[in-house]
Amino acid sequence: MDIYLSRSVFKTDLPVVIVLQEAFGVNHHIRSICDRLSEQGFIAAAPELFHRMGKHIEIPYTDRIQMMANLEKLTNDSILSDVRVVQAFQNFNLVIIT
Repeated sequence: MDIYLSRSVFKTDLPVVIVLQEAFGVNHHIRSICDRLSEQGFIAAAPELFHRMGKHIEIPYTDRIQMMANLEKLTNDSILSDVRVVQAFQNFNLVIIT
């Protein structure tokens, strides 16, 4: 699973925020949220929850059919599993923002 990671300074003791993507993937909007959080002193991590369907899936906001097709393949268990992987990867103390 790829993760968009944004941090403004390379310290290990920064608080971490896991940013969950919208139904359209880890797109420009989600990456900009991560970047803004890092400017405020957080490490921001956005896991690509569509990774089981392909790499770097970004769905245009106008493509509701593809969005629903990918969204229907996600489960609560798979999302929770992915968040736990991100947490365990760096042993983060985390805040989850959806």
